[in-house]
Amino acid sequence: MKRILSLLAMGLAFNTSGQTYHFSNVALGKSFSKALQISSIASVDDSLYLPAEKCGKIYIGKIVSDSLRYRTASMTVGATEGLAYHNGFFYTSDDAANVVRKYNKTFSQQPVEYIIDFNGFQHKPTDGNGFEGVAVLNDTTIVLLLEKVKSLRCAVLYRGIIRADKIVLVEQRLLGVVTKERYCDLHYRNDTLFLLKSAYFGERTRPFLVNNCNQENNYSIRYLEISPKGNSQEWLTGTPSLLFSLKKAALDNCNAYNTNIEGIAADVYGNFYAVSDNLYANGLCDVSGENKTLLLKIQRHK
Repeated sequence: MKRILSLLAMGLAFNTSGQTYHFSNVALGKSFSKALQISSIASVDDSLYLPAEKCGKIYIGKIVSDSLRYRTASMTVGATEGLAYHNGFFYTSDDAANVVRKYNKTFSQQPVEYIIDFNGFQHKPTDGNGFEGVAVLNDTTIVLLLEKVKSLRCAVLYRGIIRADKIVLVEQRLLGVVTKERYCDLHYRNDTLFLLKSAYFGERTRPFLVNNCNQENNYSIRYLEISPKGNSQEWLTGTPSLLFSLKKAALDNCNAYNTNIEGIAADVYGNFYAVSDNLYANGLCDVSGENKTLLLKIQRHK
């Protein structure tokens, strides 16, 4: 029997066996040729939120006639690696491996800080680790965090509970040791966790060039069903399964855009979005990026 993942609030039923998707580019303005290094994205109502990783700006816009019409707001505290919305914007930063911050919806106030209590789980904050992604379960105080562990070349998934000014971690899941690919973002909706898996080796790395594009670059969105089980300590079970590949869409755009895809989100209509980080360096937004930021919209064929 074909396995069907039902996402009723998204208005979709994904058939993970043989389903097809339509990929399209969202046109971006000239600002996105600068080194914005967008590593995350969120969708709230009909708007997309794209934070520049290191220069204290977030681009807020709506898609009109396949183009993003946007404005900017300030995010003055910390670099932004992961972003999620739940009565405000939760975000993670490479500069603070033990903190999750939260802005209000209009970014008009300084963010609240939640200190991460690792609660006995092994963690080496000086090991080049950082939280790549964050998600908040619907109408709960449950937070999911995606951590990179450079020394082990793996990703670790945590479940935590917000308690006052802390996030207390209560479950840890190793997502597997990887050699080429890594998990670099997550998005939660309807008891389902979506994970972005990426392998990026640069746009022009030889000897894997075909039509001036690096064929080793690879990206996919995978899913892991999460069923809350009361007081059970094992919510994060199972193996992430392939939902769809982004590789062809990335290769089709590699000459005009940077394809280092690092952020994903989904809207209430069931559309997915994927965005690229267009500079592999510690640059600021006033320098040119390595090609333009790529923003993809992914729609399931009906």
